[in-house]
Amino acid sequence: MEFKHPNRSFVAFVLTFIFVIVVGLLTLNWPDLKYKLSPEETAEQLLLDEYSFYPEDLVGIVEFEDPAYVVIDLRNPYEYIKGHVNGAINIPANSVLDKENLNAFDQYVKDSLTVILYGETQLDANGPWMILRQMGYENMKVLL
Repeated sequence: MEFKHPNRSFVAFVLTFIFVIVVGLLTLNWPDLKYKLSPEETAEQLLLDEYSFYPEDLVGIVEFEDPAYVVIDLRNPYEYIKGHVNGAINIPANSVLDKENLNAFDQYVKDSLTVILYGETQLDANGPWMILRQMGYENMKVLL
């Protein structure tokens, strides 16, 4: 049996293809945000009482400025200015995933602070809570 040398153009094509694949993998942008929980697991947790916060419990925290809690108002700045929970920080829902806000959430975890999220209604806080919970933030609660 006689061995035939491959065509030079075929070898050049294969080497070029391999080069393009390697360059593509090296320059691939990996996602900045990674989820630790599936949407299904997160939705199940939303139904658990341990991730809910009752308004009557918030009264004491606000009144005595409890340092173990951070209250986040997820409404837009206009609604926040019109009126908000005393001591609440305004982080509009559409900017929750901004780098500076994620850094703040990381710091809250390091400081062992419980974050209470609220919006105009409980439903307004559920979405951001679910995303943050999927990302692994276990110190988040939703104001009912």
